[in-house]
Formats: sequence, structure tokens, C-alpha cells
Amino acid sequence: MVSTSVESQISNGTFIVEESFSFVYSNNSSDNISANFDSGIKETRFYNRTDIGYSFTDNFVAGVFIEYSKNKAESDNQVLTFNPSTGFTTTTNRSLDDRKTTTVSPGLYLRYNFKIAEKLYISPRLDLSHETNTTKRIQSLINFTNGGFTTSESETKIEWKSYNLSLSGLVMYTINTKLAVQVRVFNSGIKTRYNNSLFPANQQSKDTVINVRFNPVYWEYGLILLL
Repeated sequence: MVSTSVESQISNGTFIVEESFSFVYSNNSSDNISANFDSGIKETRFYNRTDIGYSFTDNFVAGVFIEYSKNKAESDNQVLTFNPSTGFTTTTNRSLDDRKTTTVSPGLYLRYNFKIAEKLYISPRLDLSHETNTTKRIQSLINFTNGGFTTSESETKIEWKSYNLSLSGLVMYTINTKLAVQVRVFNSGIKTRYNNSLFPANQQSKDTVINVRFNPVYWEYGLILLL
């Protein structure tokens, strides 16, 4: 994920405001007539994060943040049948899946900047947050028969509430007094989740998830303006 950040100058007794966001759109399809299958998926992902902190020293920052994300995925899968007598391929079965997920996560953070070389810093950061994740899913199945079709539809709505404690590692390089670049190269966390299935039946469950990520696939890149 690529994020953009805006911060005021980090020095003792100042406020730091950081804004991060990302937007991703993808549209993938797969046509395999020989395998009698056709599929496609469209996905939109939006992420926004706002941090407001206070520098108690030149290197130590504490503050609050809020994260918001919204994901939408639509898939269309079709089973195809080839009729050799007519030379046409027709759809005998079609399944549609529409999923929307919204996440809101306010929290607190602590960050300390260690200078390891001229203009180069490493910064461990500790986050504590409360997250609400809501997913609404509608699945439709269409069966085509001679001269007509039948349809069936199901809807589910699930809400997760969780407490998250995470530790991340950032590398920051100051290009000049007003501009810096940043990479989040390490992220780990523990999440205790409470599930509430709202529809069609009200059911509850609880679990704990632990993750540790070093893989560059999960690195986050940021641009910081020092105002």
C-alpha cells in the first residue's frame, strides 16, 4: 500500500498532524471456454488515516489516530455449455457475489525516533486501538433451463469488534528540512475479536489473532512534509 503523509515539524512542544490514504481499483476476468468456465471480479479499496500527536521531546511523540477503510468486491462466475449441434456456447449456471466491508478504528499511539546516521532515523511505534468491522454480503444463484431460469438469493451481515495492540518499525530519511520519506518495514500485532452475526441469525463468537509481517509485500511507503 502506498500512503501519503503530511506532518508539522517534529520538535519539542509542537503538534504533529499526519494524513495517510490509499485507493486501489482492480477489474480481473478469466475466460476459459475449453474448461466451460467464465469468471470476473471487480474490487475497490479505499483507506484513510489521520494522526494528531504532540512531541514531548524532539524524539518522542504521543497522540491519537483514526483509521477508516471501505472495500467493495463483486464477482460474477458462469458455467458454460457448448452445443455442438448449434455451434453456440450458452450459460447454464451463474453465481453473483456482492461483498461490502467497512472498518472504523480509533486509537492511541506512541513513537520514538532514533537517529542512526545523518538524516536517517528508525522509529518503533506502538498502537492501541478499538476496531469495528462490518461486512454485508449478498449471494445470488441463477440456473438457466430450457425456456426459463430460476434464482435464489442469500444475505448475511457480520460485525466484528476488536481490541488491537500492534508494534511497527519505520525507517525515515529526511531529504531536507521540509521533506522526508518513510517506509514501514515491520509490523506485528495481537487482536482480540468479538464476532456478532447480525443477519440472518444473531450469533456470537470470540477469537484471538496474532500476526508478524516482515515480507516486503506488506511494506507501506510514505511521503512526509515537515511544515
